[in-house]
Amino acid sequence: MGATMKVLILSAGKRVKIIEYLRQAGVETIIAADCSELAPALYVADSFYIVPRSTTPEYAPAVRDICKRESVDLCIPTLDLDLDPLAEYREEFASFGTTLMISPAPSIDLAADKWKMYEFCLAHNIPTPRTWIDRDVLDRDLASGEARFPLFSKPVRSAGSVDIGIARDSRDLDNIFASSQRMLVQEFMDGEPFDVDVYLDLHSGLVRGINPKLKLRMREGTTDKALIFDDPELTNFIEDLFSKAAFRGVVDVDLYATPTGYSLLEINPRFSWSYAHSHECGANFIEALLADVSGKRLDRVATARPKWHALAYDSVILNRNRN
Repeated sequence: MGATMKVLILSAGKRVKIIEYLRQAGVETIIAADCSELAPALYVADSFYIVPRSTTPEYAPAVRDICKRESVDLCIPTLDLDLDPLAEYREEFASFGTTLMISPAPSIDLAADKWKMYEFCLAHNIPTPRTWIDRDVLDRDLASGEARFPLFSKPVRSAGSVDIGIARDSRDLDNIFASSQRMLVQEFMDGEPFDVDVYLDLHSGLVRGINPKLKLRMREGTTDKALIFDDPELTNFIEDLFSKAAFRGVVDVDLYATPTGYSLLEINPRFSWSYAHSHECGANFIEALLADVSGKRLDRVATARPKWHALAYDSVILNRNRN
């Protein structure tokens, strides 16, 4: 499918499986980029570049120059920190023939800002945990019984599981709201955690693939062991969510199954760290993405086989020290 295509993987890091899946799909040339020469995925790509960190002003221009120089057809950001600096370049990349797998800039900002996402959910009747950003309002609700400990804390803008915590009493809240970061707290969810890989048409934004996974075990903030799951109610939840939120390409959704239904935690507009779970069980979003970039009409992506356990494991790549 990707026989004449060049693909650039950004923040390649440990994304070895993504490169393997692209190669299995027939991609002719795979280029990897990372800020560290110790990123394992660099050494399974056909070539690689060392680029500035995505938090620096030099990052986006460096990526743009690589795409122009290499005539890249598809550029795939893989980290949350890649998205914000690249979002405004989407049309410029398209002007020289590179499809940037990224959602519109307002959607990237919505996903990055957890308070904005909470307000969006309230405005669009999307179930989500009750959230507080104002300490006075929270104290009032604690006093009235509308809020109760424990509460879940996280930065308003953060990537992964950085600086998340649990508040068990008012002293914990004092520390949370004294943070140099802007913080919020959420009601503690009592239910089963789910991770859903979703593919959204790059052009129309329509949902083309959904693969839910029940999280059985987490490691370093990512799903380590999962059960592939199938539930029409969850499918309807995802369809409704993305009829209201304008995202594109591969997206990762975190939510909880509660006694009253599903509740949205967050949207990560990039490949999930556990995408391999979906792919190995039959939900091939890589082929859907390549077909989309090639201008082929997309049908529904095959659903992964339910009731299979997906179990991650570690591997090692050796690279000779040139020094």
